[in-house]
Amino acid sequence: MRGAFPNYFHKIFIEAMGVTPNEFVTKTRLDKAKDLLIRTDTSVAEIAVQCGIENTPYFSYVFKKQIHLTTGEFRNKYKYL
Repeated sequence: MRGAFPNYFHKIFIEAMGVTPNEFVTKTRLDKAKDLLIRTDTSVAEIAVQCGIENTPYFSYVFKKQIHLTTGEFRNKYKYL
C-alpha cells in the first residue's frame, strides 16, 4: 500500500489541477519570478534563489523554455506596464 500512494497522489493531483505536481510547482515559481522581475531591480540570481532554484543558469533555461523570453527580455518588455 505504501508504494501506491505517490502514484495515487499524482493521479488525483492531475485530475484536480490539470497539471502534474512538478508542472504546478514550476509554474508557481515562474509566476513569482515574473512578478519580481517586473516589480524589483533584484538580480536574476537572487530572484532564482527566492523562487527556490539555486542554479541560476538552470533557472534562466527553464524561464526561457516556458516564457519564450529571457529574463532580461521579459523585464525590459513588462517593467513599466
